Parts: sequence; structure tokens; C-alpha cells
Amino acid sequence: MMTREDEDSDDIVEPTTDGLSVMRAATTSSSLKSHHDLPLLSINNQSSSPSGKYFQIELGEDDYINDIHSPAMFKPPTPISPTSSLASNAKHLFGQVKKQQSTTLQAILNEYCDLTMSTSTASLEGVSEVDDETCKYVHEIASIRGLRHQFYLELVFWILVASTAGLLLVCCRWIKWLRAYLTYTYSNNRGESFENATKVIIESKDLREWTICKIKKGYIRNYDVDQRASIEPIRIRYFLYRNLVFIYDPDLDSFHRVRFNTSLPYSTIHKMAEQEAENERDLRELLFGKNSTQVPMKSMIQILLDEILHPFYLFQILILVLWFIERYYIYCITISVVSLIAVFFSFWRTHDNLKKLKEMTSYHCYVNRLTQRAPSSFNRTIYSEDQTKKNEEIETMDSLDLTPGDIIEITNGMVMPCDVILLGGQLIVNESKLTGDSIPVKKRALPRVDDSIYDASRDSTYTVYSGTTVLSSQPSQRGLFTNKCYGIVSQTGFHTQKGKLILSILYPKTGQFNIYRDSFKFLFVLVFSGIVGMLATIITMVKAGQPSGNIILHILDIISITVPPSLPIAMTTTVTFTMRRLAKRRIFCTSPARVNISGYVKIVIFDKTNTLTKRDIDVNGVIPSQRGNFGHYVKKKDFTTAFSTDNALLRCLACCNDLARIKTNLVGDPLDIALFSSTNWDIQEYSESATEQTLLYPNHNHHDDTQDHSFSRIMVNEFKSSLQRMSVVVRDNSTGDVWCFAKGSAESIKSIAKHSSIPGDFNLVLRKFAQKGYRILACGVKKINEERYSSLQKSINSMTREEIESDLEFIGFTLVENKVKKGAFKAVKTLTDCNIKCIMVTGDNPYTSIAIGKKSHIIESRKSIFLSELKENMEADKTIHTSSSNYSQNVFWRNVDTNHKISTQELLAMQNIDLVITGEVFEFVLKEHRKFVKNTRREPYINTKKPSLLHVILTSCNIYSRFSPYNKKLLVEELQKMSYDVGMVGDGSNDLFALQTAHTGISLADTETSIAAPFTSLKPRVSSIVTLIREGRASLLTFFQIFKFTALYAITRIITVQILLQRNCNLSNFQYLYIDLFVILPTTLLMTRTDASLALKREKPPNTLISRFIFLSLLGHVLLAYGFLWMVWTEIEKEPWFHGTSEIKFKIYRDIHLRSYEATVMFFICTFCIINIAICMSISKPFKLPIITNNFTFTFFIIVLYVMTAYLLFLPTQWMRNTVKLISFPLYYKFRIIMYSLGHLAVSYCWEMMLIVSPTRRVIKKFTLLNVLVLGDRILKLLKIPSPLFLLVLIENEQTKLKVYKQLATFKIANQTSHLDE
Repeated sequence: MMTREDEDSDDIVEPTTDGLSVMRAATTSSSLKSHHDLPLLSINNQSSSPSGKYFQIELGEDDYINDIHSPAMFKPPTPISPTSSLASNAKHLFGQVKKQQSTTLQAILNEYCDLTMSTSTASLEGVSEVDDETCKYVHEIASIRGLRHQFYLELVFWILVASTAGLLLVCCRWIKWLRAYLTYTYSNNRGESFENATKVIIESKDLREWTICKIKKGYIRNYDVDQRASIEPIRIRYFLYRNLVFIYDPDLDSFHRVRFNTSLPYSTIHKMAEQEAENERDLRELLFGKNSTQVPMKSMIQILLDEILHPFYLFQILILVLWFIERYYIYCITISVVSLIAVFFSFWRTHDNLKKLKEMTSYHCYVNRLTQRAPSSFNRTIYSEDQTKKNEEIETMDSLDLTPGDIIEITNGMVMPCDVILLGGQLIVNESKLTGDSIPVKKRALPRVDDSIYDASRDSTYTVYSGTTVLSSQPSQRGLFTNKCYGIVSQTGFHTQKGKLILSILYPKTGQFNIYRDSFKFLFVLVFSGIVGMLATIITMVKAGQPSGNIILHILDIISITVPPSLPIAMTTTVTFTMRRLAKRRIFCTSPARVNISGYVKIVIFDKTNTLTKRDIDVNGVIPSQRGNFGHYVKKKDFTTAFSTDNALLRCLACCNDLARIKTNLVGDPLDIALFSSTNWDIQEYSESATEQTLLYPNHNHHDDTQDHSFSRIMVNEFKSSLQRMSVVVRDNSTGDVWCFAKGSAESIKSIAKHSSIPGDFNLVLRKFAQKGYRILACGVKKINEERYSSLQKSINSMTREEIESDLEFIGFTLVENKVKKGAFKAVKTLTDCNIKCIMVTGDNPYTSIAIGKKSHIIESRKSIFLSELKENMEADKTIHTSSSNYSQNVFWRNVDTNHKISTQELLAMQNIDLVITGEVFEFVLKEHRKFVKNTRREPYINTKKPSLLHVILTSCNIYSRFSPYNKKLLVEELQKMSYDVGMVGDGSNDLFALQTAHTGISLADTETSIAAPFTSLKPRVSSIVTLIREGRASLLTFFQIFKFTALYAITRIITVQILLQRNCNLSNFQYLYIDLFVILPTTLLMTRTDASLALKREKPPNTLISRFIFLSLLGHVLLAYGFLWMVWTEIEKEPWFHGTSEIKFKIYRDIHLRSYEATVMFFICTFCIINIAICMSISKPFKLPIITNNFTFTFFIIVLYVMTAYLLFLPTQWMRNTVKLISFPLYYKFRIIMYSLGHLAVSYCWEMMLIVSPTRRVIKKFTLLNVLVLGDRILKLLKIPSPLFLLVLIENEQTKLKVYKQLATFKIANQTSHLDE
């Protein structure tokens, strides 16, 4: 059993959740106790006899932990009493105990950890390997150090907390590792040993974030060889990092990630179900914890504390205290209400997102656990005394208590709580919540063979994933548990496929979201403005002889103006309104942070099947082949008349599938359903044995002879992307013959068919029909000689797939057609016209892909198209194949129209062409490129000066065919390495990895709750990606406008205050209140409600907040506002009615006369100036609809605001004058203020429009750093002055960067250099 060593709670860095504000709760710890104070685990006799046959470990209430993500803890036994019989032999047993403990701990590590993937001491990079590429980066560790707690540092820490009035404790709440850093030291010189460490500090490899994890200790009860007496317990040290457990290995002084090994032969997995001991579950409960993927739900108080203790709101509290001291009571109360509204809004949004994520991730149910097992060979468990008797037992238990290795029953309607390897029966499941694909999937029992190793990703046919719904179950008639569908639990919790997808949501690759990093940089601009204003205030007031108290209060006022309270709520509402608009268009989002990122997309990758093409598949016809010769083309409508029931090709189309029937509906792959329906055959379930469960027969009008012409399905070798084919083994019930039917890609079937059965014009016919856009399937047949085997079923199961599918007879082509979806051409053309490159990646035939690419406008028909091919017999040519510098010579290019073949060097000299790459070539080029970069370490991965063949392909190719799901993911990653924002559109099943990896992945699925991609479109339209990019760009524009407006009105008010302070004036409380409450706050919120434009524009938003367009916009508006304010300020001094306040004697701040001509005039000028800036910052072009027609609320409010301010200027009541501290001045100057305000509006609006319209933007774009450097170089040459070396280096660097961008933006190989470095 095991217990935790009671120490401080873990300090775990909160994960970034793309705006979901999901925080991990730190694990709790119990009070400190010694091992002598812990109670002994009681072993109760459950039998009435004295000896007892079964034992049960009884746990106390404290043995269970609160955090479901932590492993189960058990308390260690009480040490051996001195009076016990074992104590007398303690010295004799001491050496054996230590040896046995070490041996048993090593056995645990060998069984539940991958020791080959770990590294020693300070690094854990290898330990991060996971079974699935989806969340591999989550547990990739850059470095790790051991820490040890120091009491004297803890004492110093609390002294510092007291001396800083708790501020240090608040900082520790913001920076989760700070407290551990201040109270811990390295366990040795550099923390390279974990022997004496109590915590570890981990640096993640993805974002270089630091996490502090506590090393816990636990004990496992151990027994001697007779299983009667307890000896020294086994101690295990471990820590929990991002929901997974890592165990310490004292021999290697390193940690290993816990995993349940299922990479075993099929027969071994079946034996696990038969031989595992019941009490082995205790250890697995300890190692794997509760079977749950639920994200911890924070309490409302904790969420509220997180919001209130945010640095921004703490700053607001400090400012409110300042205003209270200055007796700004009304303003203080008003801003408090505004801040509370912002806190409440953020609190509600965080709580709502946490609730939704919890509902999406949490699930548990009651399951039937089946037991019928022999005892374990490990000496750490309790055995049943009756080891020979095995009874089938059913235990109903909560799915949270399941552990890997349990056997559970699977029933109809069940939602799977864990990953299960199916051992008995057959299932039809719906995996839409996991993959987004609503097509039912058939699962079959794992065969009992010795020569195949189970692989979770490859053997998906035998794996039922967590979160899938069981539509139909067919119990097994044989096996360990009869009349039941059952399987062994392979993974639980966050080890499941669903858990890994949730981890990718909890810990996204947020390092690619530059906009949020830039937003913090932009806040420094506001802080810098405040510092400038603060320095100006000090200089002005010191020169004027102001008291120090006045100066300090004015400085604090400037700081309070710098960061407005409406900024956080405005940023939140921007994304919220965008997600609401997307939801109206049936596009749902699980990653809000990616909404803005979708506006940056430069490349869109489309899957072909079910994405660009319709899901419905039309069977066009077949081309039969017999004895190596093609026959005449037969259309689908002529199948029944042209072929008899004994025709091999017709039988192949009818039998080579894995279809099932649920009531009256066929369930399975749409392609199989289309092919089967074209044959006019029927199917029914047949359950005389466990292996022959499906009966296929011709659908005659009379079924008297059904049995004579029927086929029983014996084995199905499912379709594999790596093999590009599937096959079945069936028995002809009329003759007893056994046949193997196979269908797949033409290349795959050709490679396993007899050479004599392949027609001479095989490639010619294939290319002819593929160029017409048909999807071509080749079919093969083979008769298995039954006389060769004594037992049919035993012989079939003993054969490998390669043996079954070898020496096939090629029997013809089947032509099917995936018609392009309506709107696909328009969507692709829209993206291409907007300078967004479109790519198609598919597992289909390259010629079919080319035809679909032409129909969907991905490639142009007028261009020459070249298809990549690898050189034949590369293994024989060792000199070329092994030379990394010449590997491009192994790739040739075939013109698909003329069939002419050219080399890579010849291809690079050509222009106006398109490339088509196959998965085989891509894998080869990528492998050789990585090998070359690794061997020549000085060579950059991307050489923009001399691009490698890999990057020539990536910048020039538009179609990738014969790509596996993993190859799609690699393609996305390689494009991302070139710093491009990638969008991916798929159907959610085969595109799962790519959808999760892309910056913007949208799944055209049928369920809103799918976690297959950040975005899910319930309308399977290709135009969904266009809508998403439009909304992303509109959200980006609003995001930039909010930041610019925030900065401008802060700077405008700082300038106003600085001008007034020169005359010992300032705005009154109600003047500040009017500007903040009635102008800034509503304007900021209403500005975010404008919808995106109806058409996608060619213009693109700035790549960053720190861009020249935003800088010019800010600079222009600041200068215009300053000029407007300073002009009026200098003008009113010359007016005859003006009386200044400079002669007033200074006393204290609150006695300064705020009611003055200067304050009144500057209040109106400042207010109109801010309103004008708001109008300029709400310009919709080019990414949003006009505010006049779309955002009428904002337009109406601006008009009302202008009228209300003008009313306050012209016709204020006496109460208004007294409250707002206004002084009346002549009417003519009031009209002049209105004229000045309208003039400022006109000039500011023109300035902003000048930065938006295309001609001006094109001119500004030319003023890049490269152009400036080149201009400087030319000037120096004209003056005959040698250019300095640093200037040439800068020019070269900028040119290489620009060259890669042009290669992608213009889609031309001509822009690339023709010299390959490899």
C-alpha cells in the first residue's frame, strides 16, 4: 500500500488554455505524521471458516485523496514490533529485505515504465515520449533540477512577507514558482541529483515555462515468499507533472513516466485477461489514479480571488485608494462599480468556460467488471488460498475506479469511460465526439496470434476509445466470457486518446500566438506614456513652486490615467462577440485564443475526401481483367446483366468490406456501402460461431437458394493507410472453398499481384481514367487451398496478412467518383484571389487528386504539372543513395500530360509549372534533409539563400497525394517551421493530428462537442474556412482598434492634464467622471459589436501590434490631438473674456480652483477629441461592415454623445454648471469649439483612411527595412564611399528573409534559386 509524505502542497504553474481561463488546482496535503503514528491496514477474513479463502484490504476514509488526478494513496504498515518472531531474525533478514525491495521496485519500473526512453539526472527529454503525437509536446522537458527545502529560507521568506505587507505573497500567487525558488535550494551543487530532493523544477520544452512539482513518497506493502508476513515496504518516490505520474529510479537517479505497456503480442494480451491477479489492481490504482479526464473546477471564491488579485485590478484598488484620499468620492464609487462590472463579467466568462470544459471532459458511469483470473507471480500481493478454482464473477463498479488491466463488459448504448482492447464480440460505435466523424465504425475482437504486436494507433480496429458511444454489440460465443462483449482496459484517465486531446487543449502551443505577447508589449507603450507625463508633471510643478504633497498626488493621478479600467472587459468582449457570430453560422470553438489567430492564415490545407468532395460516392463502372487482359468498360447499371453471381470481380465488390446491418441500415465506410449497393447483394448477421458472423448473398427475389450462393466472412484485414488496401477471407457456403478478396490503390494491389495477371497497358489505363477525375480501386482475388490445412480456422489464424494477400490475381479496376462539393471552387478561388495559398493533401491516387485540384481551382489547367517519383533500385546504387549532398538526384519528375521524365535540376530551371508530391517522396526528402542538417550542424534547417529540395517542394507544391495521417501532420509542422500561419480543413477522422497541430484547424463534423479540432463547423461547407478567416480578421481589426483607442485617449488626457497644470488647473471630479463613464466605457464596449465584412479582402491585417501602420496611426493622432489642444490653449489666452488662474496662491491639492476658464474649455476640447478618435478607430474598412448600417447602436450612441456634449456646452443648467464645475464664456467661442472639433474629426478621419486605402498602403509597404538599407547602400555607391560590412550583412539577412516570403506569396518556382545545397 502507499501513502504520501506530508509536505507543502505542490506549486504548479497554471496552464494556458487559449482564453478558457482553466486553472489547475494544486493538490492538497495532509498533516505531518510519522510512520509510527499511522494505523495498520486491516486484513479482514471474508470467509466463515477460520482459514478463509478470500482476503480484502479495507481502507480508511483518509486513504482516499481529493484530487482525482493524483494517484491513490495508502498508508504504510506499522513497523515490526520488537517482540515479534520476525524481529529476532531482523539482522539475518536485513540484507535479504534490502535486496528484495530493490529487486521488486526494479520489477515495477520495468513493467510500468519505459526505462529505455529516460535520461539521467538533469534531463528528462526522453521520458516525454507518448504513444500519440497529438500531445507529445505537452510533456517534453527541456531541463529538470532537484530542490530541497531550507527552514532558514522559509523564515526569511515570511519576514519579507510581513515587511512588504503581503505584497510578496501576492507576487508568489502570480508567479507560481517564486515561493519555491525563495525557500528551496538545489539538492546538490546544480540540482543534478534527485536522491535528497523534495521538489523538482521543470522547464517545459514548448514554451520554456517553469513548473515546481513536489516529490511525494509512498509505500507498497511487501510480503515474504510464503505470503504470510509483512516485511520492509517498498518506497516509491514520484511527482505529478501535467496530470501524469513520473516515478524515481534510484539506480539511474532519474524519473520515468508511468505507462501501461500494451505493445505486446496479441496472444499475450489475451493471457493478461486470464492470468492477472485480483490484488494487482492495488498497485495500478496507485500508479494510474482515478479513471477521469475531468478538469478541476475551481470554486467561485477561488475564481473571484484570481480575478481580484490580478495585477490589473490590484492596480485599480491602489488608484481607488488614491482617489478616496483626494476626496474624489463620486468618481471613486463610479469607477469601483465599473471595475466590479468588469470583474463580474470576467468572472462569469471564466466560470462559464470552466463549466463547459468540465461538462465536455467529465464523465463516469457504472460498468460490469469481469473476473476470472489466476494469481499473479509478484510477491507484493495477497493471493486467494484456492488458486485452482476460477469462477466467473461480475462486479458492478464506478468507472472512476477502473485501472488498466481490468476486464469489463461492453453493452449497447454504453459511452466508453476508458480505452479498451476488444477481446470478445463485435461492436459498432460512434466516435464523433472524439474525431468529429459521425460515420459508425466497426470494432472486432483482437485475434489470438503470436506474431503480431499490438500498436494503439495502428490497431484502431481492435480498440474502443474513451468517449465513443456503442451503437450495437454482438456478444462472443467463445472465449473467456461467453455471451458477452468484453475487453481489457488498456488506458485510463489522461493516458487515453480522449485524455491526450484534452491535454492539448489545456496546454496548447501558445508560443505561436504572438498577438498576446505583443499586447503586453503594447501596454508598456502606455506605461512609457505615463512615465513621460509623470516627468513632465514633476518639472512643471517644481518650476511653479508646488508643495511636495501636491506633486506626489499629481504623479499618482497621471499613473491612474495611464491604464484605463475598461481595457480588460473590452478585450474579453471582442472575442466573445466574435465567437457568438461564429456560433450563429454553426461554427463552434473550443480554443478562443485561436479566433484572432485565424485572421493571420496564409496557407490553407484541404483534405480531399468529405472535405473538397462530397461524402456520397458514385460508382461509375468497372473495367474487368482476365488472364492479363482488360475487358470492356461496364457501367454500374449493367452489372447484373453483364456479370453472373460467380464472377470474381462482382464477388469482390460484394464481399470485400466490413459492413454490418443495424436493423434496416448498412453501417460502415461510405465507399464500401456504395460498392456493396451496386452489386445488388444483401447482408445479414449470422451467429452460429464466433468467427463466421456475417452472411453475404445475392439479393434474388426468392431466397430459397440463398444458402447455396452465400459467403460467410471469416477474417477481415482492415484498410491501412500505410498499405493502401484491405482484404477479407470468406468461405463459399456452396462449395466450401475459401477465398481472399482484396481491394485498394492500384499501386498497392499491383505490388502483391502475380505479374502474369497484370495487363501490359495497366499504367496507361490507370492514368487515362484518373485524369478524368475518377477514384480508381484495383481488385484482386486468391483461392486459399483448403487441403493444405487440416483445420480451416486454425490455419487461417496462423497465416500472416502478407501470406494471405500474396500472389493475388488482378481482376480489374473499379471506378468511383467523388464529386466536388458545391461551393468548393468558389471558396478556393476566393482564398487564392486573396493571396492565401491553397493546398490539397489526400491519400488518393495522384492523378485523381490532380483532376479534383483542377475542378476546385487549387491548380491551374494551363500550367504544366509534374509528378514526383523516386528513382528505382536506390538500394543498389549505394553511392547516390547514401550521399546526403546528392539525394535530390534520386527524385525525378514526370509530366502528367506528355509522360516525359526530367531531373530535379531541369525542373528548377522551368517556370509556370505545378508540382504534385507523393507521400513516398515526401518521406524520403524529409528524412534526407533532416539527416543532412544533422550531419552538417552549421547548416540552418531553412537555408533561404540556397533552399533545399524540401523547401522548394513546400513553397511550390499545391497537391500532396498518397499521404498518411501522420504525413499530414508532418506537412503542417514543416510549414510552421517556415513561420507561416497554417489553416487546416478536414473531416476529423484521418485529419485529427493535422487539425490539432495547425494554427487554425476546422473540422467539418456533425457534432458540436467534438474536440478533434479547435473549430467545428456543423455545416460541412468548404466556405466555413472563408467565414472563419473573415471573422478572425474582423476580430483582429477590432483588437488593434481597441488598443489604439485605449492608448490615444490615455495620451490625450495626459496632454490635457499637463497643459492645465501649467496654470495650476485640473479637471474636476465630474469632468473626469463624464469622460470615463459616459464617453470611454460605452464607446469601448459598443465598438466591438461590428460584424465582419461579407467578402474576404485581399488586404491583410498587420502581423503585430508593433507595426509601422499602427505606429503611424498612433503618431498621427497624437500629433493631431496635441495640435488641437495646444492651438485652443494658446488661443484662449488672447481672448478678452479670459482670466487666468496663475496668480492663485498654492496651498494644498484639494484647494486648487478647478472651476476655471482653462479647465472648462480644455474639458470640452478633450471630450470632443476623444469622441473623434473613437469615430476614427471604428472605421470598418477593410475587414468589417460599415458601422452606419451594421453597428447602428454604436452610431446612434456617438450621435447622442455629440449632442449631449454640445448641450452641456451651449445650454447647461445651473445644477450642471455647479456639478461639472463649468464657467460660461461667449457664445461665438462655443461655436468655434464645435468648428474646431469637426475640423479635427475631418483631418483625423482622413489620416486614418489614408493608412487604410490600398494605394497609400502600397507606398508605405515599400518603406521596409530592406528598402531603406538598399537605398542607403546606393547612396553610398553614388558618393563612391565603400559600404560598411554591417550594412551588407543586414541587407543580405533581410534579402534571404524576403526571398522565402516571396517564394510562398507568388507561388512561383522562378523566385527560388536554382542551386540546391544538397
